Amino acid sequence: AGRYEEAIHALLFRSIDDLASRRPGAVRPALTSRDLAGLTLLPPAARAAFARLAQAVERSFFGGRPADAEAF
Repeated sequence: AGRYEEAIHALLFRSIDDLASRRPGAVRPALTSRDLAGLTLLPPAARAAFARLAQAVERSFFGGRPADAEAF
């Protein structure tokens, strides 16, 4: 339906929930998505994917830029 901003934001929250369930104690309330993307407990490929997702959310949700299929 072209609602990429919503989809990216939902994917970020789902990824954070997955991280919290698989790595208890890793996700704390004060951590930002950028902080989570830098966690060394994540394998490099997962860290890079999470960082890309966090950047897409920052651009659309906080930056007001529309997201497209490529960002998703």
